[in-house]
Amino acid sequence: MLAIYSKYIQKRLLFYFTIIYCIFISIIWLTQSLRFLELITLQGIDIATFFNITSFLIIPMSYVCVPLALFFAGITTFASLEANNELVILKCSGISNMQLCRAISGVVAFTVLIHLSISLYFLPKSYQGFKDMQQILKETIINASFEEGVFNTKNDAITIYVDEKIDDFKYKGIFIYDLRNKDKPLTIMANYGILVIGDEGPGFVLTEGSHQVEDKVKNQINLGFFKSYNFGLKMETNKSSSRNLDANELFLHELLNASNKSQHTRKQHIVHAMQRIIWPAFNIILAIIVVIGMVTNLSRRSSHFAKQLKVSGLGILVIAALLILNNLSLKHFEYIYVTLLLVIASTTASILFCQKN
Repeated sequence: MLAIYSKYIQKRLLFYFTIIYCIFISIIWLTQSLRFLELITLQGIDIATFFNITSFLIIPMSYVCVPLALFFAGITTFASLEANNELVILKCSGISNMQLCRAISGVVAFTVLIHLSISLYFLPKSYQGFKDMQQILKETIINASFEEGVFNTKNDAITIYVDEKIDDFKYKGIFIYDLRNKDKPLTIMANYGILVIGDEGPGFVLTEGSHQVEDKVKNQINLGFFKSYNFGLKMETNKSSSRNLDANELFLHELLNASNKSQHTRKQHIVHAMQRIIWPAFNIILAIIVVIGMVTNLSRRSSHFAKQLKVSGLGILVIAALLILNNLSLKHFEYIYVTLLLVIASTTASILFCQKN
């Protein structure tokens, strides 16, 4: 009977898990993507690039959402079983809490494997892709919303001043100081300018102006005039590969092998490495909490909703404690031992409770 019913429970759990996971990801992706709408509205980025950079957010969001989706899917599944008196029948048939835990073990094992693959491989790869894309956009795209009467320094090498903004892409009275070639600083003044984004990146089409090049090597100034002048705003991106990677971009073996880092950085990397292992393990702990909480006091119908609230509150409390301890561990390494104690105590208490019931 357990083998047949376990398949039934697992199908329902997997169904609710998929729905809740998709809801969580959709909501978080939407709220996070709103921060990047400026790329389209002000910087002229196409929709494909927008979805490309925001797609890198899905993996980090999944890293956070998988245990939460499993937890609330478990509550929903067992609440549905209890509402139909199916849990009462199972308990009266002599099925224990431990057997119910084994009944959902297939789905839990699946989520743990998925979560570990995200934590150990896809998470750092996704962060690397996101950071690389972010740096490229920062280096190659200049915000089109230049303020009037202000020296707009959009990167370390180009300063732009506009007298009047006609619309989002057209300007009147433009001054540009280009320091990308430090040996030959370029100064440009133009009556009009249109911001365009072409195959070579963003740039200005300037009309009616002059350009002045200061050759510091030869100690001379070259002055010229133009009716039309194309000025590119793209920065060199060959330094992207040499940028420093943060902890989220490092794989587990890289976090644990930080001998060339300072002692404080090494300890922070150890905390990040522990979190990469502990957080996927919480899929198991949260699943056990659901089983323990939802199968107690089955005879008290009036307590169904209150029971769901208590189980939800307990799970959120454990998760909050883990997150707080993890943040404290990044500042004070000693808290990592408290985090490990929380994981061991939660797991041991849950298993012992299941065995007694």
